[in-house]
Amino acid sequence: VVKTTNMPKNWRQCKLGELLSFGPKNGYSPKPVDYETQTKSLTLSATTSGSFDASKTKFIDETIPADSHLWLDKGDILIQRGNSSEYVGVSAIYNGKRGIFIYPDLMMKIRVTEDAIPEYIHLALLAPTTRAYFLKNATGTSGSMPKINQVVVKSTPIPLPPPAEQKRIVAKVDELMTLCDQLEAHITHTQTLNTHLMDSLIHRMTVAA
Repeated sequence: VVKTTNMPKNWRQCKLGELLSFGPKNGYSPKPVDYETQTKSLTLSATTSGSFDASKTKFIDETIPADSHLWLDKGDILIQRGNSSEYVGVSAIYNGKRGIFIYPDLMMKIRVTEDAIPEYIHLALLAPTTRAYFLKNATGTSGSMPKINQVVVKSTPIPLPPPAEQKRIVAKVDELMTLCDQLEAHITHTQTLNTHLMDSLIHRMTVAA
């Protein structure tokens, strides 16, 4: 079991299962079709980056009842229960409308209680200690696709601060991610300018020769 040391006094160590109002529950993977239908199912690559990618979908020719657990709703967290060792256990949070997507069998869906903020639990699930926990407890790691089951997911250690602290952490991470995006854009822009400058210098040298 992964334990968190030096935790603030007002935090508590708990298992993910204690914080769930739904799940974990596996999805459904019917055969896809090559024409447009009323039902979109996510592919596994929709969440491998750790964020939700709505473009990674396929159509299925089945009617899913409106009250089915398969439909994603705002705040749902999807966890990859089977993938390569690099991606098994990776999660993403869905913040769209209900009734647009269903999720596949190689994902599990969870929904948290009022004690936890979905965005904070998502961050906790992506933490290196949690990723190591999933990989350590996965089955089929020798040659076949590693998988984690519902018991493993429910037993995931989660360091839980009070709700206000959860919100502060989420806001700070969002701020830092925005800064990283800005720095990446700046670096890309600088590299593009350097490339154009080099091309211009090479062109001038060629003309002069």
